[in-house]
Amino acid sequence: MRVIPPITILDSMLTSSTAVETVPAAYAGGTTYAADTVVSILSGFTYTLYKSLQSANTGNTPSSSPTWWLSLSTTYADYAGGTTYALGDRVKVIGTNSHRVYESLAGANTGNTPATSATWWYDIGTTNRWAMFDLLRNTQTTVAKTLT
Repeated sequence: MRVIPPITILDSMLTSSTAVETVPAAYAGGTTYAADTVVSILSGFTYTLYKSLQSANTGNTPSSSPTWWLSLSTTYADYAGGTTYALGDRVKVIGTNSHRVYESLAGANTGNTPATSATWWYDIGTTNRWAMFDLLRNTQTTVAKTLT
């Protein structure tokens, strides 16, 4: 679905969405999960998000248990100024009415703020949750099932 809003969408207007932006708790193998619980698995700076499909979900690894888990989407770690990023690492920067994803253009990238360091970071675009409102790019928000 593509939405062309007649106004600028602000944080205060998008109060809920099935497109996850904030990273949920990390998956833990010994934990019992209820149906609809969302967890994350980190690889580098990328989080893959999964939703539990059944109650009493214990010991079923999300990436290899499709009858227990639904892959929802991916999101990225928040930018941290003291972290060293490699070429190609992606991070997100969330501020007031700003939800952006950046990709590192070089290795040994430390202390270069994404929004103000164009020689170090490439602005990929909005986070998945906000992609449908990005009028500068032809992007869309993706979710595993119905977008609300």
